[in-house]
Amino acid sequence: MKTSKILSEIISIPQYSNKPKNKKFSNFLGSKIQDEELWPSCHKDIQALEVDSESKKINSEKCIGCLNCVTNNLEFSQLDEEMKNELWDIFFEDKNWKKEKIDTSNILNGNRIELPNFNTFERKYSTFEDYTSTNEVEHISLWGLSTLRFLSSKKPTVGREIEIYQSEFPRDGRLDICFKCNNSILIVEAKTDFISLVTENRFVQQIPKYQIECKKIINDEFYSENLNLNLLLLVGGNETDLFPPTHSDCTSTVGNKAQKFYDDIDKNKIKFLSANALWILGMNAIFSNKKICWDLLFPKIFSDNNVVGLVTSGIVIKKNNGFEINPIPRQTIEDASINY
Repeated sequence: MKTSKILSEIISIPQYSNKPKNKKFSNFLGSKIQDEELWPSCHKDIQALEVDSESKKINSEKCIGCLNCVTNNLEFSQLDEEMKNELWDIFFEDKNWKKEKIDTSNILNGNRIELPNFNTFERKYSTFEDYTSTNEVEHISLWGLSTLRFLSSKKPTVGREIEIYQSEFPRDGRLDICFKCNNSILIVEAKTDFISLVTENRFVQQIPKYQIECKKIINDEFYSENLNLNLLLLVGGNETDLFPPTHSDCTSTVGNKAQKFYDDIDKNKIKFLSANALWILGMNAIFSNKKICWDLLFPKIFSDNNVVGLVTSGIVIKKNNGFEINPIPRQTIEDASINY
């Protein structure tokens, strides 16, 4: 199979020292790598990537299209049509899913994109949403890191589980995913799904505290680099749970959960990203001739104080004392895209 040469079986993640004490985030920003951590690109809960001495191939009866075996190819370049077709047939058992859905002109344009379904005869999960909603550390966090690295405009500095000193608490915090690309810093707090997010409700304290501590280190030690910081929640599971309470597709209105969530993020200046939206960006980058890069898109859209989230249909924006989902302007998408 032609795709064998583009598949990667390993996720390699740099490790950073925490010496001197409380300096791990600073060492990450300074790209002071101590070691590396290796994970299989196809998680043991999927087991779709089959590797032998001759080749690598994806078992289409087990694959749920998480993309990790492709996005972890750090030398990825534009695919020819034969290879695109081969990958498409593997990723999409759901024949109702059409390539037009991930065309650049059709994403983030105001219309929600439902992800494909799979049968569970040889799979644990029937959808990608099921996969992201079941394990924070090994599923959504690891996947989010891989996909965001793939969606960087150039080779980024990457970190995972980075300790951060919290001056007002007896124990350090832990930053799930960290990126530095160009002058953009992205910190991501990963959550499996909306229900666990609002039930636990730790994000209301976590995000503001992390924002303060990260900004302090950047301002004290890296002020000359003019770094732009974005700190986002990455939420897996059912995307429509994240929709504004007045949206017709919102599925978290029972118990007023959606309203409480939006009240909390509005009060605490918290912004979020659905795993589905990130998956769409990753899929678009694989099958298009260019990719939309997070370090070019996120600083642009989230610099608007009224923009609080990104979902498959576009940006979630505060308007007239409520929230609505708007398409992202095509020029903004174009400006955030690079050719392979």
